[in-house]
Order: sequence, then C-alpha cells, then structure tokens
Amino acid sequence: MDPGQQLFSAGSRVGQYLVLEKLGEGGMSEVFKAIEPTLERYVAIKIMHRANLSSPDVMANFLEEARAIAGLRHTNIVPLYSAGEEQGVPYLAMGYIEGQTLEDWILAGRILNMEEAMWFMRQAVAGLEYAARLNIIHLDVKPANFMVDNENVVMLTDFGLARKQTEVASGVRDDELQGTPAYASPEHVLQEKPDLRTDIYCLGASLFHLITGEFPYPGDTTEEVCRAHVFSPFPIETLQQHEIPPGWCNLIRK
Repeated sequence: MDPGQQLFSAGSRVGQYLVLEKLGEGGMSEVFKAIEPTLERYVAIKIMHRANLSSPDVMANFLEEARAIAGLRHTNIVPLYSAGEEQGVPYLAMGYIEGQTLEDWILAGRILNMEEAMWFMRQAVAGLEYAARLNIIHLDVKPANFMVDNENVVMLTDFGLARKQTEVASGVRDDELQGTPAYASPEHVLQEKPDLRTDIYCLGASLFHLITGEFPYPGDTTEEVCRAHVFSPFPIETLQQHEIPPGWCNLIRK
C-alpha cells in the first residue's frame, strides 16, 4: 500500500470498533468517530499516521499518552477505553464527546463573561488538579484541548505530550516540552524541568484568550511569541481594555 493512502475509513474495523467517520487529524495521528457494537457506545479513535511508524520518538509519545491517561478517571478528563494495534498501526479508543472545543468558541467570536470564566476554571482546575495528584503533567493546556459537551461539562483531552513528573524530574528531552507557542510557559520555551506550575501557566494564558479574544503575547513569528512569554511584562493593559475585574487580572497574573 502507498504510504499516503488512507488505511482506515468509514466501515473499517479497528479492534472491536467500527469506524463511522473521520473527525480530524494532526501531525501525529488521525481521529475517527466509531462505535463499539457490543456496548452500543460511540468512541473517538486516535490512529497514528502510518508515516510515523518508523519514528521511535513518535511511537514513544503515542505510548506515553496511553500510559498517562490509562489510570485517570475524572468527570473533567476524557476517558481512555482501550489501546491496541490494527494492521500494525497503534490506536487509542477514548470517550466520544458530542460538543465543541473552546477553540471552536473563540473562532466563532464567543468571549467568556466572568460567570462563564468561573464555570470554565472550576472544571479545568478540577481536571488538572486530579491529574497532578496522580503525578501527571499535561504540558499542552490550551483551548483546543478542552471539550465542552452538551451538558456543559468541560473535559480535558489530548494527553499526547503528557508525562509523569518522575519521568522529567532529572531532565528533559527536546520532544518533551513541545507545546503551543501562544500558551507556552517559560519552562516550555527554556526547556526547563516542568511541574504543575507549567500547566497552571498555560491555563492562565488560555483563560486570557477566552475572556479577551486576544492572545496574551501576539507576535509575527513563533520566536517572537516565545520570547515574550519569558521576557515581556504581563499584558495588564489588554485586560484593562476589556474591563476585566482586578481580581481576575490578579488571578491570571499569578
């Protein structure tokens, strides 16, 4: 089979699951909506791109994601049901969430008011705090990785960069601190040892975007944005322009 040819599509079998439709894809994998016929439940299946099978680092990251979320059972974290291989390609089967990401809300021009910000933060913090109690650092907290279901439950997803704190305590590799520049913590940029504060910083940057519609540190290049996260003063003026209450400004600043 040609490497560029799609291996899975509607009607394909992946383990005990039947693929229904493709939901999206990223640099490492594709995501499909599928059904588990025996239990009559929908799942989201994350399948690694065949082109990445020859990359030890990508394979390791995929396995680390499964290990990171295997033991997580929390209302505000998308659950992992199973992991396996189909035709030699690794996959993860996770809970299928009927809803949108918070990035979808931003792209639609929806800005959170303070009541909605409290609703988001209570649930986001609950999920991250639970993961931290189990020694898991997400390392890619951003609006695109928060799903909101039809019951207004916020769920953290995509643990592709997640690590146990014990695994990064003695140092990091280049691939372990790849995040999203718009929300990157100084630890991401400087490749220092991450901990729960890394996720807290990224959550604050995400909240900033959600209540203003603007990035904390806009820039024309990735390098410019990353340097701003480390060296630029806190953008209090942007929050004030949007009439964000002082208490919220202080919360985000911390």
